[in-house]
Amino acid sequence: MSAPGSIGGGTANARIDRIEARLAAARAALENDGTGDLEGLELEVSALSTDVAALPAQETTGLRPRLLALLDEINRLSADYRDGLERLARELGETGRRRQAVSAYHKGQRHKGHGNKPGGGGR
Repeated sequence: MSAPGSIGGGTANARIDRIEARLAAARAALENDGTGDLEGLELEVSALSTDVAALPAQETTGLRPRLLALLDEINRLSADYRDGLERLARELGETGRRRQAVSAYHKGQRHKGHGNKPGGGGR
């Protein structure tokens, strides 16, 4: 019989370790500068799912806590990214409204200097 979590040449635990490291790096980047690279993560998670599904039931029991922790971290990270995007959208909206106000103010200032004097304007 193979070791718990063994998967033809690799282990589920090793794959989980790699995914955890990617999630930790994405979390650190998100907290540091609001970015993070999750490209390819979906493929890794899919491969892990396939590998775990191929294991006998008695071998998956020991992986369950780690798999649930992965799912929890993916959900938290997803929520944090969503919150960041919503915050960015609000900030961009506020910036757009400020630009419109400044533009309207400047437009009003330009019109004040032209044609407001009796007799047709400037000298």
